[in-house]
Amino acid sequence: SADPAHDLLDDIEQRKVLRVAIEPSFVGLSFRNKPGDPLKGMDVDYAKALAKYMNVSCEFIETPWDICTEVLTAGWRPGDATADVVISALPPSTEFLDTAYSETYTYLNFVLAKRVGDNSIQSLSDLEGKTVGIINDPGAFVVLEEAGLRWSSNADKAGGKVNIANLIAYSDQSKIHDCLADGIVDAFCVDQPIYHWACNNTASPWHGKIEIVPGNIA
Repeated sequence: SADPAHDLLDDIEQRKVLRVAIEPSFVGLSFRNKPGDPLKGMDVDYAKALAKYMNVSCEFIETPWDICTEVLTAGWRPGDATADVVISALPPSTEFLDTAYSETYTYLNFVLAKRVGDNSIQSLSDLEGKTVGIINDPGAFVVLEEAGLRWSSNADKAGGKVNIANLIAYSDQSKIHDCLADGIVDAFCVDQPIYHWACNNTASPWHGKIEIVPGNIA
C-alpha cells in the first residue's frame, strides 16, 4: 500500500492469517513427498514458526520461486489475495533491498553433486569437458566463475582453470534432481539443503542415485 498510515502487520493480526508465497517444489526447503501431502521442509518450518510467533495461522500461496516477489503486489487471478511475505530461497536482487528482502538469516553451503558411483568427479577440477547443471540464480553463476569454471559465455574471462562443455541453468525446480540422476548433466551445483534430503533420505526417489561431494564451493 502507498498509504503511509497503512500497516501490513495490522492487516495480518486482524485477519489472523499470515499469507506466505513459497515455491512448492524446492526439495529440502518446501516440497511434498507425494501429491496431496502437506508442504514440508526448512522454509515451511520457518514460515510456520513466524506465524506461531505472531499468533496467527499460516496460509501458503504456492508460486514458482523466481516470481514469488510478484505475488506481493498481485494475486494469481483477479480478486486473488496477495502474499504478505515471501519465505523461499530467492536469487539476490538489489531492486528489493529494504523493501521485500530481510537481512540474511541463513547461510547455505553451495555444493557439487554427482551420480552415485561416478568416481571421475571428486572436485571442480574434474569437471573439465563435462556438462554441469546449476539453479538459475545469478549468484550461482558468480560463484562458479570465481572458482575458475569457464563456459561459452565467459570463455575469454581471465582466471579460468576448468573449461566445461556446457552449463545448463534450471528455473523449474521439479527437474533439478532428475537431470543429474538421468544423465542429462554430469554434475550439479546447488545450495546444499536442496540436494541434502534428496540424496540422503530413504523416502527420496533419488536416494542411492545421486550424492553430494564434501565441501563448500563458495
